[in-house]
Amino acid sequence: MAKINKQDLEFYPIVQELEEVLNSATKTLDLIRLIDEQEFLQLRTKIISVFSIGEMYPFSGEFGEEVEFGDVSDAVRATTFSLYPQDTEMDKPIGIGERKEWCKKMLETMDAAANFY
Repeated sequence: MAKINKQDLEFYPIVQELEEVLNSATKTLDLIRLIDEQEFLQLRTKIISVFSIGEMYPFSGEFGEEVEFGDVSDAVRATTFSLYPQDTEMDKPIGIGERKEWCKKMLETMDAAANFY
């Protein structure tokens, strides 16, 4: 069972943990590497745990045939950038409700990317 932390967490440490899950991959060869459904589900589980919000809904789509690691990492980063502009304070407190919403949107984007290809 995933842990729940009802206290506010700071924005930047969450982003740092997300980047650790993604291994801060930015090299082309790392990004175009195909991942299988098991690796995708592991990434999904790790991302959920970063938010300390407990369990979230499972992946229910049909996993694509050619899902690249970059598809998933782009989804994670794009969601964050769409919700939090570049000038977001690094110590901005993020409450559990806001973390759940952030995670939900991230999972929706990841799942769509994995379903697409």
